[in-house]
Amino acid sequence: MNAGATKVDSVDVSEKVVTLTEKNMILNNAEFCLADLSKSWSSVEIAMQCENRNITHVFWVAGYRSKKRLVDYQADDLKHMIDTHLTGPIDTLRMLLRAALSDPAKATTPIHLVVISSLSAVRLNPGSTLYSVVKAAQSAFAVNYAAELAEMLPGSKTTLVEPGRIASGFFRGSDRDTSNYMSAAAVAEMIWREMDGQTKLFDELLILKNKDGTPRLERGPVLPERPA
Repeated sequence: MNAGATKVDSVDVSEKVVTLTEKNMILNNAEFCLADLSKSWSSVEIAMQCENRNITHVFWVAGYRSKKRLVDYQADDLKHMIDTHLTGPIDTLRMLLRAALSDPAKATTPIHLVVISSLSAVRLNPGSTLYSVVKAAQSAFAVNYAAELAEMLPGSKTTLVEPGRIASGFFRGSDRDTSNYMSAAAVAEMIWREMDGQTKLFDELLILKNKDGTPRLERGPVLPERPA
């Protein structure tokens, strides 16, 4: 992903890729990988597709919505949720980093890992327990892996983003009214601006919705909510 004239490569580790067209977010020479991360072979395909790339940014935005009680899941549904949100992206990241470390030409290139989790990782979300659990695990991975990534590839950074509800394809097919949700473009611009200016090893961003639907930035860490 590119925010100027300098070309850099990135891989979007997601189930669905959303193209951003904001004027200050110019996608130039980026590698888009569309994959079903619940399938183990997808990680291999992405790694092969990026084999000759000098990756500088990895955006982890995998996810899909599933709002139902735990007892209403089938065993396959549980596995698919965990594989899509956690196992698939982590395995893909593992393979990309191993490839980078094995190539002397890439082993000194820092990587900026941007993990798009959810506000559900720290806020109670009744009826979506499993979704909240995998998002909390995704956030925990970012927190714990940041130092390891920087140790392997000096200069690397990690940005953890926990946004609230966004008007996007995430709710497509549901009866949810998203008219007062945050604009996907406005949230993306906020994320890009913050990560582009990040100087420290790790940063945590909470993106909350104002009453008028506009996004508001707060910085973590934040203690998870607890039931009353």
